[in-house]
Amino acid sequence: MTAQETRSRIVALYKSRQRKNRYTQGANRGYFFGKPEGMNPGYSDCSSSVRAVYKRVLGVDIGSNTDAQVRSKRGTVVDTTTGLYPNEANLRPGDTLYFKGNNSHTEGVGHVELYIGNGQCAGHGSGTGPKVHNLRNYCRRRRRSKRYYKAIRWIPDDDAIPTTGQQGTVVITGGSVWIRSGPGKKTAKLGVVHKGDVLNRTGADTDGWRAVNYEGQAAFVSARYSAIKQ
Repeated sequence: MTAQETRSRIVALYKSRQRKNRYTQGANRGYFFGKPEGMNPGYSDCSSSVRAVYKRVLGVDIGSNTDAQVRSKRGTVVDTTTGLYPNEANLRPGDTLYFKGNNSHTEGVGHVELYIGNGQCAGHGSGTGPKVHNLRNYCRRRRRSKRYYKAIRWIPDDDAIPTTGQQGTVVITGGSVWIRSGPGKKTAKLGVVHKGDVLNRTGADTDGWRAVNYEGQAAFVSARYSAIKQ
């Protein structure tokens, strides 16, 4: 399947359980597709619901809760903000949208919704769900301590970043250097590399930042602490 076909399948499968599941954070949350499967009701919460469709379509586990999903190296951060709304130009259907709300979790993330396209998201936050929401209205309602934070993509584009160093490599010249999701210090931190480490270069420099492949993800490292090797 193409990336677009896979994303469409993720969204359709998720919406097929719309308002058919009871909310729970207990053991039954594993029965997203019904108990028994295909029957009503099913059970889920926000993270188990998106986890279930990704396991069914891709055969991969993106993480058992929002904390694990944010820490996972399988996905790529495609949008992050200190404002209220995601930049929808950065999103594809099937991306997962993370919201603040749990200070015990990584980066304070406490809730996840699935972006389903056309200005909408869907998730299971309480009651009978999942439910479809207008994205901007939903973000506005959570604008204070539970605001939108960032988006992760689990399905790479068909023209995904090269991983074999077609554009040369980048060697780290600084001591310990942050790898970031975008070209700037305000973007999300993906990890740390050290002096002498070598990364595959994936594109031209942007405003003093070098595009690299970091553990399968599109990432950036400061040109100040790195050098290009052909």
